[in-house]
Amino acid sequence: MLDTKAPSAGEVRALAQQLLAWAEQLALARSAEATITDEELQASVLNLAFAGRDIARLRARMFPDTDFASSGWDVMLEIFILEAQGARVSLEQLSADNRWPPLAVHRSVNMLIDKGLVARGFAEAGTREVWLALTPAGRDRMAAFLVESARFSRPTLSAAATVVAATT
Repeated sequence: MLDTKAPSAGEVRALAQQLLAWAEQLALARSAEATITDEELQASVLNLAFAGRDIARLRARMFPDTDFASSGWDVMLEIFILEAQGARVSLEQLSADNRWPPLAVHRSVNMLIDKGLVARGFAEAGTREVWLALTPAGRDRMAAFLVESARFSRPTLSAAATVVAATT
């Protein structure tokens, strides 16, 4: 599955610093809301999505045999990131690229479809290739979540960076 080696203090410090920088960027964007462009806001939201994915991957690496919950969040976050980068998302690619069990991905996708957050389509009539996309509601709720999470994560990230610096 994933590399089970614990991350080094330097890797954790680098991640904490990157998260802090993104939180700062989002906080500044929020305070200067009248002057921020849509592109800057989209870039900040995407950076926070990357941070969330990196944290999930770090968690998986540090706790490799622990099933914390459904992979629904990871699947939705990955679709959000891929779409923001302009990529089309296939069901099979989503499983293969992330080394997630196909059955878990299928279950998560079905749950997200039932909740109205993801839509499924087929590439062409007669083919079995399944494409996934966030619904407008799914995309809007994910973006709102990422922006809102920056508001409370900045102080936490600052404190975490201080702790990491003090322990190395």
